[in-house]
Amino acid sequence: TPSILEPLEHVQIYKNIDYGDVEAAGKHLLELSGFLTRDEEKVELQRQAIADKYGLGKMVETIVRTYGKYGVSVEP
Repeated sequence: TPSILEPLEHVQIYKNIDYGDVEAAGKHLLELSGFLTRDEEKVELQRQAIADKYGLGKMVETIVRTYGKYGVSVEP
């Protein structure tokens, strides 16, 4: 579903694990823990993308557009 896939689209290193395989999950989590890094530039790009899509400005824009469909205008 989009709510699960969207946050994962930036994941680059991963392991496929069969559902319910706790032993493999533990093993692969330990392996993957060696790849934990933070690319501050990518983090900032992701934050900006989230703000552009879900931030206050976008919310206000959506509300104004929705009310506008029903003849309610907002003065700046």
